[in-house]
Amino acid sequence: YGYGYESTGFVGGSDQYASFSGTSMAAPHIAGLNAVLAQYMKEADFSVRNPELTEKYSLRAIQQSLLMSTAKPLTDEYGYYYSIMHQGAGLVDVNAVINARSYILMDESATASASDGKVKAEIGEIERGEDFTVAFDLVNFSDAPILYNLSADFFTQYIDYGFRWND
Repeated sequence: YGYGYESTGFVGGSDQYASFSGTSMAAPHIAGLNAVLAQYMKEADFSVRNPELTEKYSLRAIQQSLLMSTAKPLTDEYGYYYSIMHQGAGLVDVNAVINARSYILMDESATASASDGKVKAEIGEIERGEDFTVAFDLVNFSDAPILYNLSADFFTQYIDYGFRWND
């Protein structure tokens, strides 16, 4: 059975390999990670242990927050972050998700879509030097206090490869 991707030289059903990327390539991986996380949350009685969270947010929204909160942003060979258009939230680490003791919930003021539990802030167009505020809650669902050292990195959808935020 050949798929015939002539533009890449890949011919299905052979011993050749090809590299593809994009949402359609990532979706099966993320779906599998969500299934693993859903099973873990069920076995750990997450809903029972965290009723204040599951009353406000669906388990799907909490899963998405955990996946995004623990993702590792990707950098190029010079240490600059790839744009969010090229990496999304970063590289998902299911081990980091399973071992997480907290996650982030964005405040309504951070983004119009904050009510769905996504871990992102949409600050829109700003001028260099202009002030803005992003509010969020750090939710500790462990049994112990957690000390946080907060820092911030900015990601942009700007896709000009010559652009560097810290230039």
